[in-house]
Amino acid sequence: MDELKYRGVKVIHKSNKVEELDDNTTEKTTTIPQDDDDTISFSFFDIIRMLLGLLVLLVSISWWFTGTGTFGYEGKLIDPHFLKFQIFGSYLNLTDLELSKFNGSIEGKPIYIGINGTVFDVSSSPGIYGPGGSYNYLAGKDCARAYATNCLNQLNYDIRDLEPSEKRRLKGWYEFFEKKYFKVGVVNHEPLVGPGPDRSDCRGKNHY
Repeated sequence: MDELKYRGVKVIHKSNKVEELDDNTTEKTTTIPQDDDDTISFSFFDIIRMLLGLLVLLVSISWWFTGTGTFGYEGKLIDPHFLKFQIFGSYLNLTDLELSKFNGSIEGKPIYIGINGTVFDVSSSPGIYGPGGSYNYLAGKDCARAYATNCLNQLNYDIRDLEPSEKRRLKGWYEFFEKKYFKVGVVNHEPLVGPGPDRSDCRGKNHY
């Protein structure tokens, strides 16, 4: 029991009573109430309101400085298709025929592009890869060769005869899609047999 003694008064932190210790002493005891520490508590809804307020503030600042609500960021992390795939989607294993059905012509289906066996969801750019888009002819296919050689009449995945510079170009395109869009699976191609495409028959070069 904590006791403090001053000026003939004994202070005991026990009760609020003042009492004589005994008949032969003038000491008295009293108790100083100990207040509980004040605590600040927040409900779940208080936290939600604060987070929403912070979000509104950040979006407002972003619009003021960048003209967008995301500080100029346009990557896949804010793509609703990406978020939906992360929650509900599963990694796909497609054939070339199955991939061809994701060219934007079927309403409600996403738009896929294959590049060197990897399938990317490009649904966030329907004006580019969707019907009427400038690159719609690339949708629903793996056009690795066209990306590497710039030969737009060779929309296939035959990259057996690529030169070093063409391999680097293909790698650059792959990294571009990987950064801006997101992978949804792979496409399993039929084995290539016979000679490759005729290099002399290359149209549309330097179109990209």
